[in-house]
Amino acid sequence: KKGIADYGVSLDDYTDAQGNVDREAYRQAQLAWMSGNYAFEGWTKDQMNSFLDAIGSGDYTDKQIQAAQIWESTGIGISNANAQKKADREDILAEIEAYKAGFSNEAISAAVSLERQAWDSKIQEVLNQAVNQAAAQGRVMDNTTYAILRGRLEAQAANAVQQVQMQYEQKRQEYMFSAIQLKNDVYKNTTNSVMDYKDAAEIIKSLSGSK
Repeated sequence: KKGIADYGVSLDDYTDAQGNVDREAYRQAQLAWMSGNYAFEGWTKDQMNSFLDAIGSGDYTDKQIQAAQIWESTGIGISNANAQKKADREDILAEIEAYKAGFSNEAISAAVSLERQAWDSKIQEVLNQAVNQAAAQGRVMDNTTYAILRGRLEAQAANAVQQVQMQYEQKRQEYMFSAIQLKNDVYKNTTNSVMDYKDAAEIIKSLSGSK
């Protein structure tokens, strides 16, 4: 009988002279051994406990237990890899939403509004200076000259505001594209090395001596 006694931890070490077994200490020792073994990388404590319960419930050879571990580990590896890929996709989507929020229509409108306010102040300042300069020369600026000057300033303001909006739009597109492209490159070049079930079956066959 193989049992669980020789799997990672010896049952004898947790059995007293009267044959009483400290099951709790024995299980904790097994879990500690499994946690430090690369063959169980990615396994949760619950998965380890379930595995120990399963192979401890019958008579198994070394190879049968190893085959069961390989099969279980393959499933866990595939599940964890799929979860990671899903998390990667969700991360990219969250990044897109973050850039959309950072360069939203509201944000662009706010920037444009600030630029317009700045130009409104500048226009009024220039017009006041022109009026005052004319007064200092002993004349009054006529309405036509005032309107022409204001028209030219308004044209400059409109052009400047349009430039700000275009720059923000372009920046939003560039930043979003760059962020997505960089993340995609990272994920594309990241390999999740997971054995598939076909490979696992071949290893299990070799363990059993099958061809």
